Amino acid sequence: MPSKRRFDLIALCASILWASILAGPAAANIRYAFTSDRGSFVYDSISFFEGGSLSAGDLVRYSGDFEDVYFGNSYILLDNAACRIADDCFDATFGLSGIFQTLGTYYASDGGAEIVISQITAGEPVPELSSWALLAVGFAGLAFARNRRIWRPRLRLSDSSAI
Repeated sequence: MPSKRRFDLIALCASILWASILAGPAAANIRYAFTSDRGSFVYDSISFFEGGSLSAGDLVRYSGDFEDVYFGNSYILLDNAACRIADDCFDATFGLSGIFQTLGTYYASDGGAEIVISQITAGEPVPELSSWALLAVGFAGLAFARNRRIWRPRLRLSDSSAI
């Protein structure tokens, strides 16, 4: 029958593993801050954005009358229903291929927009599940080794059969 200490150690290791599973992904680490005369937005991402669209609900904050943001290879388009009808959506071209994979400050070729891509410190990195598992196995091994030493019968000098 396991001792109370062994049970407590097993419960601690299990709770550490369970907490690491529930922790989820690390916080965002790339921030895109876009400003222009037609609107601005801030978007946090766990990796460099490679293209596609974002709804205004995905943005940290925004100003301006737009519903969607489209990232191209070197342009950003602010889009809404009215500009689609009038065909006058704001399109900032930055003239540099693949800028959304590089940190820095970029200006649109017409001078009407700026994008700052910066690293942010939103939290400490979370160890991988395999690291937690290795830690738990190590603690369990220490507990097993300690308990095995405690429960091993000891020889006493008064035992006549041992001599």
